[in-house]
Parts: sequence; C-alpha cells; structure tokens
Amino acid sequence: HPYTSPCLWVTFLCVKHPYTSPCLWVTLLCVEHPYTSPCLWVTFLCVKHPYTSPCLWVTLLCVEHPYTSPCLWVTFLCVKHPYISPCLWVTFLCVKHPYTSLCLWVTFLCVKHPYISPCLWVTFLCVKHPYTSLCLWVTFLCVKHPYTSPCLWVTFLCVKHPYTSPCLWVTFLCVKHPYTSPCLWVTFLCVKHPYTSPCLWVTFLCVKHPYTSPCL
Repeated sequence: HPYTSPCLWVTFLCVKHPYTSPCLWVTLLCVEHPYTSPCLWVTFLCVKHPYTSPCLWVTLLCVEHPYTSPCLWVTFLCVKHPYISPCLWVTFLCVKHPYTSLCLWVTFLCVKHPYISPCLWVTFLCVKHPYTSLCLWVTFLCVKHPYTSPCLWVTFLCVKHPYTSPCLWVTFLCVKHPYTSPCLWVTFLCVKHPYTSPCLWVTFLCVKHPYTSPCL
C-alpha cells in the first residue's frame, strides 16, 4: 500500500525426488506494519512419502511487538500413518516478556488410534522467573477408552527455588467410570530440603459413590 507500506511475504517451496517423488512443502508468511513493524511468521511443513503417504505437518507461529518485543511461538505437529491413520498432535506455546524474560511453555499431546480411538492428552507447563529462576511444572494426563470411556487424570506439579532448590511434587489422580461415575482422587505431596534432604509424603484418597455419595 502506498501510504502504510505494509509488506506481505508468502513463499512456497516444493522439492520432488525423481524416484520416490516425495513432496516437501514449506510456506513462510511474514506481515509487517509500517509504523509498529510487528512481524508475524507462519511456517507450514508437509512431507509425503509416495508409497505410505504419511503426512507430517509442522506449523510455526511467531508474533513480535515493536516496543515490548514479546514473542509468541505456537507449533502444531500432526503425523498420520496411511493404514491405521493415527494422529499425533503436539503443540508448543512459548511467551516471552521483554523486561522480565518470562517464558511460558505449554505442550499438548494427543494420540488417537483408528479402531479404538483412545485419546491421550499430555500437557506440560513451565514458568520461569528471570531473577529467581523459579520453575513451575504442571502435567496433565487423560486417557479415554472408546467403549467404557473412563478418564484417568494425572497431574504433576514441581516448584524449584533457585537458591535452596527444594522440589515440591504434587500428583492428582482421578478415575471415572462411565456408568457409576465414581471418582477416585489420589494426591501425592513430596517436599525436599536442599541441605538435609528430608522427604515428606502426603497422600489424600477420596472415593465417592454416585448414589450414596459417601466420601472416604
């Protein structure tokens, strides 16, 4: 545009081999604004094999602001097999702040089977502080069965301090049955001291029945 002069770049790359004829697609997208000059990068990668025809999709997204320069990275990965057609989704999210250098990592993993279609969700969350280097890890795990549809949730939480390096582990486990819908909660807590290294384990167990709803 003559006044705002934004620039939109789109690049397509395709490489073919003469015998196997795989095709590698790479797409780069960059949008720039004339005043704030933010840059939005989007990358698509697709690899196909001529016989099995699996498809590997990789997407990279980066958004930068001109003044604060935060960077938001989002990655999508999908792998498909030609016969059983499972799909593996992996998502990475990283947000950085320009002054505190805060980094937030979020990972999503989902695996599906073509016949029984179970879904395995795994989430990793890590937050780091620039001065104390505090790291907070949170993991979510959910497994579902196609017929009974039970759901198993597992959560891991670890907090580390930069000087004393204690580690606090917290685990939540919840199992639900599709017909009776009981819920079993199990929590593990472990605290370690950096010098004496004692370990404190605490376990919480709660079972609820769908009709009488007692809690143990």
